[in-house]
Amino acid sequence: MPPPLSDIQIRSIREATARICCWHGSVRSGKPIASLLAFLLAVRRAPASGLILICGRSLQTIKRNVLEALADPALFGPVAAEVRHTRDATTAVILGRPPRWCERRSG
Repeated sequence: MPPPLSDIQIRSIREATARICCWHGSVRSGKPIASLLAFLLAVRRAPASGLILICGRSLQTIKRNVLEALADPALFGPVAAEVRHTRDATTAVILGRPPRWCERRSG
């Protein structure tokens, strides 16, 4: 069973209504779980057409910090089964949608 959310996490998810949302605050305050849950809710509500974009420093950090966390049943319960990716592949499916990657380029 996933861990319960705090009142602050629930409020942050409820207030995450913009197209781009940023969480900030102290380390280990529950931001990753709240932001990933808000992301899942946004993917579920998104129109059938259009891009789902995940940006990160590298594809490896996206996989480690987003995809592996979303696919963890200890964190997201049965919804984790709706997140599929292969460790060495450059593709994934989240709630039936294939997201696109945006890596930060050095320069």
